Amino acid sequence: MLAGLVIAVAYAPAVELKSDAVNYFPLSDRVGATLRQRSGLVSSLALQSEVAWLSGRKQIPVPENPLLLYRYQPDFHVEIEDIYLESAEAMVTPPLGPFTKFMPTLEGYARLERYQAPLPGFQIVFHEDGLLGYPKYKVLPRRKASTIYRLSDRDARDAEMKSPDRLDLGELAAAVDVSHGFGGYYEIDGRRVVAQTDVTRLRYTGKPPLPYEDGAISFFLTDRMPRQVTVSLYVAQPGTLHLYWNLDLDAYDAPSDRGHHEIGAITADAPGWRSVTLDVPAGLARAGLNKLGVRAGTYMKATSCLAGGEVCAGLVRESAVQWSATAPRYFASIYAVDVGPFQVSSLWESITFVY
Repeated sequence: MLAGLVIAVAYAPAVELKSDAVNYFPLSDRVGATLRQRSGLVSSLALQSEVAWLSGRKQIPVPENPLLLYRYQPDFHVEIEDIYLESAEAMVTPPLGPFTKFMPTLEGYARLERYQAPLPGFQIVFHEDGLLGYPKYKVLPRRKASTIYRLSDRDARDAEMKSPDRLDLGELAAAVDVSHGFGGYYEIDGRRVVAQTDVTRLRYTGKPPLPYEDGAISFFLTDRMPRQVTVSLYVAQPGTLHLYWNLDLDAYDAPSDRGHHEIGAITADAPGWRSVTLDVPAGLARAGLNKLGVRAGTYMKATSCLAGGEVCAGLVRESAVQWSATAPRYFASIYAVDVGPFQVSSLWESITFVY
């Protein structure tokens, strides 16, 4: 008597994998066409096989902080010709972004791409944004963008590594220095500012290790070391901002080390402008990448804005939980998840360095 065995196989694709594919997949084949225009090394925030697949070019991942792109040449004698960012904001946005829990300074790439901000020494040769979903597998449309920066001026690239005199943070020219924890750009009393928000806190929940700072500004120090810095900002509500130098720079520092990195605090009993000069203790500043971080004691809902005029209207627009293509909240709920009301602690104008 013969016995038969029948094996039935059913293909059941994982929705999670299809969702990840939407994060990584470019909006159009023009990304590949642009990459194929050159043959040099690419640094990318994308699926690590994507550049080779689309263009045949060699590539390396972007570093955790956009400013570290400038260290490839002097440190490793490697020249980056193109920088390819694929949907940087979707990559770091909870709950589905694959890099949500990665280094907080990856937010810097989302800022560059969202505002098509200048990257000294490079120029944008391709940018496209729009919505992309995967209806067949019930993956909802999400905001995506593809951006390619190309090396255009080696002198400007190298100049970015010099010690700065002043960072005008409210200007897009300084966007590469705004590492994480900041939202949109506004104007108060004719002065350009960038809002320090709770976006980093929204990314990190659960058990430690977690970033202690709510936001950070990064910069290089090479030829000069500052004795002091002057921070100019608009405080949105009464409270205290604690400022840190190089806390969690290369790895998360122990909680017991935080006091060593704190260089001062800004306390306000009412909204308004503040300009505070703080000493930089010897030994904290170092040659190479540095950062000035902030931790806010309290945050203010955008609907409680006291700054007045267009600033308040802009903050309210940013705080909209319902995603829209024209006025989304920075790192908004693009997955139809209510991430709560937008909150802001202060609006930063500049940092001036005293040598």
